[in-house]
Amino acid sequence: MGLDIWFEILHVINLLVLVSHRLALNFSTSSKPPKKEIPFDTLLRQSSFMSLGDFEGRIIAGTIYHTIEDDLYIDFGGKFPCIVKRPSNGIQFVKGAKVKLRLNDWELSARFLGSSKDLTLLEADCTLLGLISSPVEVAKKLPASPSQSSGSTSQSSNQ
Repeated sequence: MGLDIWFEILHVINLLVLVSHRLALNFSTSSKPPKKEIPFDTLLRQSSFMSLGDFEGRIIAGTIYHTIEDDLYIDFGGKFPCIVKRPSNGIQFVKGAKVKLRLNDWELSARFLGSSKDLTLLEADCTLLGLISSPVEVAKKLPASPSQSSGSTSQSSNQ
């Protein structure tokens, strides 16, 4: 008699599980319409990246993230950074400075294959146009006030 009760309980539990699975299937299929697969080429054509057009010759802004001697490594948001030479008056071109660039080539790897000069892979080709902002402040010479200039001459004459 005790065994019959356990079989009844297991049978009821199985029925409840079966009903709950069927209800879950009905809810999931009725509430969500089937997704339509969109091909990759369609997604790419409609992306904001493709609407940017050709990058060659674009004026862009970048940030210097690394310097090695006179080489400036600039991140402009592209696939690769660009590496340019520091200008001769480039004391303000330091890490964190914002610069203005002309993008010549998005990726130098294509030029590397047939190039006559050695180029590093994994970089973009840019021309440095100027400085937008820099964390370095250039010290400006302030004209000396009359009291400071007279005090300095009197001290120098006393010595």
